[in-house]
Amino acid sequence: MSADGTAEVFITADPVEMQVAVGILEEDGIEGIVRDLHMSSYPMNVGLLGELRLVVAAGMADEARRILLAAVEDGALGEGVV
Repeated sequence: MSADGTAEVFITADPVEMQVAVGILEEDGIEGIVRDLHMSSYPMNVGLLGELRLVVAAGMADEARRILLAAVEDGALGEGVV
């Protein structure tokens, strides 16, 4: 958990996968915020400098991770770290 009361629940460099993850959580009533760590004016990712991180309220983090892990197991969500 971070100092602002949020917790990271999903990390990816793929913006499409991030939008899928956000949509999956929204369907279950969990609001997330995407933090974009992309540090270049060029449309490419360089390792960790291109990460997108999905954060939710700390109190919802366990439920969000459970939902995202189920989506990975079902094949609805692919590349990324839950």
